[in-house]
Amino acid sequence: MFQFTLKDEPEVCVEVDTLLPERLNGMKVGDVRKLKVRLGKLEVEVGELFEVRKTSGDEVVFDGLWLERVKRIGYGMSDGCIVVKGNAGMYAGAFMKGGRLVIEGNADRFAGMNMSGGELLIKGDAGDYLGSGYRGDDGMKGGKIVVHGNAGDEAGIKMKGGEIIVKGNAGMFFGGMMRGGVARAKSAKRAGANMKDGMIVLEEARKEDILPGFSYAGKDEFEEKIYHVFEGDKAVRKSKGRLLVRSLLD
Repeated sequence: MFQFTLKDEPEVCVEVDTLLPERLNGMKVGDVRKLKVRLGKLEVEVGELFEVRKTSGDEVVFDGLWLERVKRIGYGMSDGCIVVKGNAGMYAGAFMKGGRLVIEGNADRFAGMNMSGGELLIKGDAGDYLGSGYRGDDGMKGGKIVVHGNAGDEAGIKMKGGEIIVKGNAGMFFGGMMRGGVARAKSAKRAGANMKDGMIVLEEARKEDILPGFSYAGKDEFEEKIYHVFEGDKAVRKSKGRLLVRSLLD
């Protein structure tokens, strides 16, 4: 479809939520260059900031340097595929409804925020608030997020549906205030604070990192493996959350 490469390092971050596959499909290069993106408080034409090249594939590709200065990649996308050949700035994949976003490096804070569908794949690390929502808003409602590396603090906050898989470690309050969905990580500290429903799956956790609002409910099988099961957070009325830990460490 199209490939976008920044011409120079921008002094402030660029917001590219207008550059979605469903909008760009069928457009000519000249028309794409005239689309507007935000540069700080200004609206500027895409061609002022990016080299734009027509490609033979079906993907929208962001490549080159300074991609961590590019925010809102895939913001609100509902169809198609975007590939980021490097790091991505804040809000990558936020409010996604469908399609696939692949980030070959790291993703900054609020990746997958308020996501309701589609797939977000991060091959590096994710910053804080992965799959969460703004303060007072619900978090992720559907779709799937996979992080090959680690995730920062408060991933999955107020999550209501969908699945988050962190193959490395997650930070503090993983799955906090969850209302549904599944959140998985190798390890996390103080997971499930104020959780009401849903399931958190950890490969390992220290006993001291299990919050006191969770009660031990024995062992159970999940995906052909045996896990320690905790139920809670009992600090929340009528809570039905489940915290599964495969290896419980002293």
